[in-house]
Amino acid sequence: MDILKKVFNRKFIYAYIFLLLLLVFLYFNNKYQKDEIFYGMIYILVGFMISLFYVLKDFIYTPDRLQYKQVIMEDALFNHKGEIIEDFEAYPLYDEFIAFHLSRKDEDPYNDTVTSLQAVRYKKSKMIDSLYIPLKPEDPLLNKYVIPLNEAIGRFLRYADSLPIIIYNQPFTHTYLNIKLDKEVHISFIDAMKMSKDLYGITNKPISHLQKYLGFYNLGGDLVKDAKVVGAIYLDYIYTVSKHRAKSEKKSGLKPLTSLTQKIKSTTNPVPEKSEVNAPQPKIRPKPSHEHTSSNLKEETVKKPSNT
Repeated sequence: MDILKKVFNRKFIYAYIFLLLLLVFLYFNNKYQKDEIFYGMIYILVGFMISLFYVLKDFIYTPDRLQYKQVIMEDALFNHKGEIIEDFEAYPLYDEFIAFHLSRKDEDPYNDTVTSLQAVRYKKSKMIDSLYIPLKPEDPLLNKYVIPLNEAIGRFLRYADSLPIIIYNQPFTHTYLNIKLDKEVHISFIDAMKMSKDLYGITNKPISHLQKYLGFYNLGGDLVKDAKVVGAIYLDYIYTVSKHRAKSEKKSGLKPLTSLTQKIKSTTNPVPEKSEVNAPQPKIRPKPSHEHTSSNLKEETVKKPSNT
């Protein structure tokens, strides 16, 4: 029975059609003139090329041969549906960032349901490249690519370098990593789930819900589709907030700011008006030498002053 299933596989249909055409040609070979035989040979050759393509396609594009750090070089997913209805939480607007997602079956960080790590690098609304690491794949052909979670996170941090990281559901990611790695993880995230609440009124929903809401039905078996949806939410946030602020400034008679970063600073930390015309420009104070930023995946130890 298994042999019959392998023989009558639909991927061989074009090969069978070619053989059938060849038999028909040989049968009528002596009944027609040479010109008609010539056209028949061309027809059979086309059928042979089609069948050869499908046979080689299945041989070349197998999951066992895939490389999971892929160069994408395409426009990012974007479907504007955001609308600022009320006050929103301001986040920095970056031209270059990493969309990161731990694909999972549910949103409970205490269950072992994470199946893969996905990341996509963005630069000026372009997807530059991606990273996919299977952790517990359903496809047995991916088992050879599985690595432990701590190695996967280390590889992701080297991939992300110093770029800002956009995720979906920060509490899940933070809790899951702390539990599974058995350490306090210090990674700075920007939560796209909070953005979805401000933009669409949607919160505490899985990323698949946002994918349907934004109308991304053509992702199919894309290995990094969840990370792409996270990136799309952030791009929609940038677009919506920028339009909203430009409209507000136009109504109030203010000149539009020159950069997205200045827009955020003017909202969160407005500079007071100068009392004198020749007053010196405010300077950026350097951070004290004792302040420092903790490195990724390393614990910070804060020394408490002794009572003595």
